[in-house]
Amino acid sequence: MIPVTVSLQLPSPLLVELLDFLRDNDDEQDLSQAASDALRDWLDQKTHTPPKPAQMQTQPQPRGYLWKSLFLPEGTMLKKFLSRGDDCAIVEGDRLMYRGSAVSPNQFASFFSGCVRNAWRDLSIWMPHDRHWKYASVRRREARQQQAQQ
Repeated sequence: MIPVTVSLQLPSPLLVELLDFLRDNDDEQDLSQAASDALRDWLDQKTHTPPKPAQMQTQPQPRGYLWKSLFLPEGTMLKKFLSRGDDCAIVEGDRLMYRGSAVSPNQFASFFSGCVRNAWRDLSIWMPHDRHWKYASVRRREARQQQAQQ
């Protein structure tokens, strides 16, 4: 196939994100190849995905952050036990956000001590339907018990 040169308008943040991704992952393919691969994947997905039944299309997928095997629904808050109440990370969409940045639970736990911490042991979780905070390790154990019962 003979390559054809075309010009596409892309939002600058999208282009920067792609270039950063290629650099951060030591991906040595050029920008044109990366864009071609992305378009191919998108077209394959659009043309080969069977249509969903009508009832599945109307039910929105729950949004939240998946921490290993523990799903944290949108609005869930994490805090370091005995930390100030305003020093919380919150699940927004599918990301855990702390002070305007997406973080992992381990990164969030490490902010308080300056070293690597066991987030399961050090963090407490409050979910939107809860009345009280619970340790992350307790939540994980409860989730495993529920899965074992199903």
